[in-house]
Amino acid sequence: MRKDYILFIDSGIGGLSTLSTIIKHKKYRYIYYADNLHAPYGAINQQQIYEYLKNIINLATQKYSIPIVVLACNTATTAAIDKLREHFSNITFVGTEPAISLAKNLKYKNIACIATNSTIKQNRYWVLTNSLNIPIKSIAMQNLATKIEKYLLNQTIKNYFELLKDIFYVKSKIKECDCLVLGCTHYVLIKDLLKEYIHIPLIDGNTGVSNTITNLMSKRIDESTKNSLKIFLSNDTNELKQKYIKILKQTLAKT
Repeated sequence: MRKDYILFIDSGIGGLSTLSTIIKHKKYRYIYYADNLHAPYGAINQQQIYEYLKNIINLATQKYSIPIVVLACNTATTAAIDKLREHFSNITFVGTEPAISLAKNLKYKNIACIATNSTIKQNRYWVLTNSLNIPIKSIAMQNLATKIEKYLLNQTIKNYFELLKDIFYVKSKIKECDCLVLGCTHYVLIKDLLKEYIHIPLIDGNTGVSNTITNLMSKRIDESTKNSLKIFLSNDTNELKQKYIKILKQTLAKT
């Protein structure tokens, strides 16, 4: 009998922030699949993202038992989760969405949200924001996820200053806001750097995703005695995979 695994999917390293939130506290079997060959998802149309994700899940389920798939990417969630649920009716999907509802529940009044262009363009995002009946300042970030990816995988001075440009751009846009929602899992990976320049609360949805997964696990998946993690990249090299492992360890040390 094949053992159950939880499959996390992102276009790159961003979903490691989601994975780290739960892996430190819950001992299960995990697969992390980075579709870095097609990154960034924020620049791809909705149908193409769905096709990439469908192919990844088909590939994974040929070898592993996958009762739960976590779309550890806000763009992937807004673009494809409904169609994936319809296509894979025997799999439970958990998405990641900008934690705007959480910000409202925490009583913030002037909420800003940064997310990829693709996330903000999707109807799912506007259904979410409009349902809250409060003004939300939505700031589309065209290349921030890519800059984070470049910086964390290759920490050059050039990559650092390219990243700072976007951080100062965000800072200039949120002067009247009392919190900032990080609407992309990549953004969570630079939370400490953001805090150096942006002095309002930063909110992300990883804890909520972790709680959802924990509840599903307790009902559907047998616990293993220790964590097991397999990492796959669609454009794989051993050197790159080692960098992913290093970033995960660094992120775990902070959570």
